Amino acid sequence: MTSDFQALKDFNFNKSTVYLWVYKNSERDIRFRTHYVQTDRELNDDFKSIANTELNRITEQSPYSPITQVNESGCLALTCNDTDFDLLKTQVNRLETENRG
Repeated sequence: MTSDFQALKDFNFNKSTVYLWVYKNSERDIRFRTHYVQTDRELNDDFKSIANTELNRITEQSPYSPITQVNESGCLALTCNDTDFDLLKTQVNRLETENRG
């Protein structure tokens, strides 16, 4: 198990603060349009419950490739360099009040 995967497994979702951001592809000058969506306590608790349930189910991690097969208790992983994560992270670091959907 990688240290990143172990850190995810150890994360306490129940004590976290939930933020819901919605992304949409854009054909304008920015790649994605980003909107913050206000959620209530019940929905936040549902998100936390889903995250905890899935993390309890997942016991192994494999690097992603187009031909990788994963079993029911596994997950696939990508590095940040293989995704648009840095771009998305920049957009969600803005104030929620200025980006309401």
